[in-house]
Amino acid sequence: TLTKSGVGGTYDSANDGWNLVGNPFASSIDWDEQDGWNRAGLDNTIYVWSDSANSGTGAYLTWNGLAGTLGDGVIAPMQGFWVKADDSATPSISMNDSVRSGGGILRKQAVVPQIRLSLSGNGMGDKAVIMFSEDAWEHKDHYDAYELNSLNSEYVSLSTVAAELAPMDIQALPAGAESVELQVLMDGSDLAGTFTLSWQLEGLEDDRRVELYDSQNQSYMSLKEVDEYVFTMNREQAGSPAATLGKAGPGVRKAKASVGARFYLVVSKVATANESQTDGPSIIELSQNYPNPFNPSTNIEFGIPSQGWVHLEVYDMLGRKVATLVDNEIMAPGYHSVRFDAAGLASGVYIYQLSTQGARLVKRMTVVK
Repeated sequence: TLTKSGVGGTYDSANDGWNLVGNPFASSIDWDEQDGWNRAGLDNTIYVWSDSANSGTGAYLTWNGLAGTLGDGVIAPMQGFWVKADDSATPSISMNDSVRSGGGILRKQAVVPQIRLSLSGNGMGDKAVIMFSEDAWEHKDHYDAYELNSLNSEYVSLSTVAAELAPMDIQALPAGAESVELQVLMDGSDLAGTFTLSWQLEGLEDDRRVELYDSQNQSYMSLKEVDEYVFTMNREQAGSPAATLGKAGPGVRKAKASVGARFYLVVSKVATANESQTDGPSIIELSQNYPNPFNPSTNIEFGIPSQGWVHLEVYDMLGRKVATLVDNEIMAPGYHSVRFDAAGLASGVYIYQLSTQGARLVKRMTVVK
């Protein structure tokens, strides 16, 4: 039986529920073995500290049964590992001899769509994974894995942040998400110098556009056209400071509040060559602007099924109108694109609203300068 803790009956999704368990056998065991485990009330992820990871600087490696930085679910003999209880029923874990890894031919599984990021520089490195699954949610789910603080004084850290989540080592996202914007956070003991961010894309659909935005250089690059980006940093550009729980459990990294990241990863869907739009939309549509975040301009696409008037405006978060892009124009049925220039606006989140006969659609976009 494991603990899910919590102070005063209140469960903290990031900081409570950590349990250190171990492999009791003199042989490896497999976290993905279906028959040998009895697990209840747990996230799917294991966290294993490795002194040899990241060029010998050490790091926590993760595996959630589908993806991760550990590479697979094999746990070494006598190896300790962290598991995290959720806030459901009484958490528990047990195993039998069937979990032992026999080293035979493993069952083939479909490739999990994922983006594997690697950061290296100053003789150190770290990795992070973004995966897409039909079982994942936009918010915290059992496939997400927190970015934990290094146990060594010299380290670099790479993580991603979506919505209002904590920095994640594995970021699990819904497979059908139309558009996703992630902050890419970098932290470490020495962030002054030249670094390389590289990536591998596995199993992503042809209609997925994947881009990295550098807000300092105001540049976009397609992760499908190049496989690495070399840049310089200084210590002031670090992401989040080291943080510990102050109680039993590993330290969950925290993001700096009110400080924008230098890098953003934007994953969006685009029409493929096989998706003809000659017949036009059957309903009124408003797409996520592209690129997003942006500086200074972006494209806003929308579709209308029949001829009619269209009004497209942009507002700030206080509800003040900052631009009118389409002013009650009669437009033909089909898909339309309007370019928005935010050169005179401050950094921040803005609302764009499409109004037409019988519909009013709203989406958010981010200006980063």
